[in-house]
Amino acid sequence: MADIKGLVKKLRSEYGTNDPFALCEALHIGVLYCDLPIDVKGFYLLINNNQVIFLNQELDENEARVVCGHELGHTQLHRDFNAVFMRTQTLLNCQRYENEADMFCAYLLLDGEELTDGTEVVTMEDIARRTGLPKRLVQLYYTAGA
Repeated sequence: MADIKGLVKKLRSEYGTNDPFALCEALHIGVLYCDLPIDVKGFYLLINNNQVIFLNQELDENEARVVCGHELGHTQLHRDFNAVFMRTQTLLNCQRYENEADMFCAYLLLDGEELTDGTEVVTMEDIARRTGLPKRLVQLYYTAGA
């Protein structure tokens, strides 16, 4: 597995942001909102050497940020990997790639400062609620040794 934490740290430092949309713009990665089936939140494709992230136009702002962060992970970790083709045309299990993109997203959108508010113990549920991130991403971040 790639050094996901190091890669994210480098991107955050180089571009001065953890906003996946700002990073996509800086990296010349297209982001398109489109009408997708309800169960498809987004996907990444490399088209004629252009990286494009497709997001479901029905996502709310926070969910779009999380999905964009996940798909941005694919652009950095699996540039030439076509998940749509792999899922529909092969018998390969793509879960490892999805887990890596989730880890990228967790490192991108969390920074460790959410762990405490200075007065009380904070749970993963509290952090998820405060940040608007799915609990699974918070768990990935803190169980991976943030």
